[in-house]
Amino acid sequence: MTFTSAQQKEAYKKLPEEVRSFIMSNDTTDLISAKLHKLGLSDEKQDLADSEILNAMYGLQSFDTALQKIAEKSGKKIEELSDLKKNLQENIFSKYKKLETITTSVSQPKQSTP
Repeated sequence: MTFTSAQQKEAYKKLPEEVRSFIMSNDTTDLISAKLHKLGLSDEKQDLADSEILNAMYGLQSFDTALQKIAEKSGKKIEELSDLKKNLQENIFSKYKKLETITTSVSQPKQSTP
C-alpha cells in the first residue's frame, strides 16, 4: 500500500517527541543513506527505499513489509537486502523499539490495582 503525505504526517505527529527526534537525527538519516547507497541503488530508488523505511518507523507498515517493497521497487532479490536488514535492525530499529518502549512507559501513568 502506498501511503499519502497526510497519512505519513498524521502517523509522525502521533509519535513521542523523543522518537521523532531519533527518526530525524543526522545519525539515523546518515546511516540509512549510507546503507542504501551501498546497495548500489540509483538516487530515485534510494529515495523510494528511504520512504519505505520511514513508513516502517512511523508505524504504518512492518519493517519486513518495507524490505519487501524495497526489493520490488529496486529489482533486488530479498536475499540481497540481508545486510541492509541486519544493519538497520541492529543500529536503528532495535534502538527505536527501546526508545519507543521507554517513552511510552514514562508517558503513561501507572495504574494502581485495587
